[in-house]
Amino acid sequence: MESYPLQLAYRTQKSIGIFNAAPAYIPLPDFVCPEGNIKCSAYSPCGRFFGWASPEAVTVVDTNSGQTLTTLTIPNVLDLAFSPRGTFLITWERPGKDNSGDATQNLKVWRSVEDDIDPADKRPIGCFVQKSQGGWNLQYTSDELFCARMVANEVQIFESQDFSVVWNKLRMEGLADFAVAPGPTHSLAVFVPVRKVRRTDENPDEC
Repeated sequence: MESYPLQLAYRTQKSIGIFNAAPAYIPLPDFVCPEGNIKCSAYSPCGRFFGWASPEAVTVVDTNSGQTLTTLTIPNVLDLAFSPRGTFLITWERPGKDNSGDATQNLKVWRSVEDDIDPADKRPIGCFVQKSQGGWNLQYTSDELFCARMVANEVQIFESQDFSVVWNKLRMEGLADFAVAPGPTHSLAVFVPVRKVRRTDENPDEC
């Protein structure tokens, strides 16, 4: 299994920097610090990739070398994340409407690295409407075979390679949150808040 160095990344109002920690404590080789209004940044959980969003594009670099692997020319990305093994990059853009007045698909799933595709030709493999930034990201199983998202009273489950159809779903009235289990099991937990029910035997005259 390939190992990745212990690193520290920092983001200021106008720049991002990465440097290798113990025992080197030196800037990451070949990494060119971006400057400008950096909106967000994140490591992949596996440590293989580091990505950030500027107002004009999203960039992904290799954490061993600092070399750029992927550039997505998409504006207005306010948040981003990676799947557990770094295979997929998920972006969340500012919500908006198209010319017909319909909500635009502002949550998009990309392959983190596509060596055989020109940057201008890169296309997302999945797109959704996600108005709220709270809990916006997809949740993946640790093996990345499946991912899930919550819509009204429902958890929709997809095969990670195919977002054209919902693979399975769990529907519960009043569903407020869910979590995909870590580790090898394909399990999930859901949370439904308790509803207050007025007792029919209550006597309003009693104190």
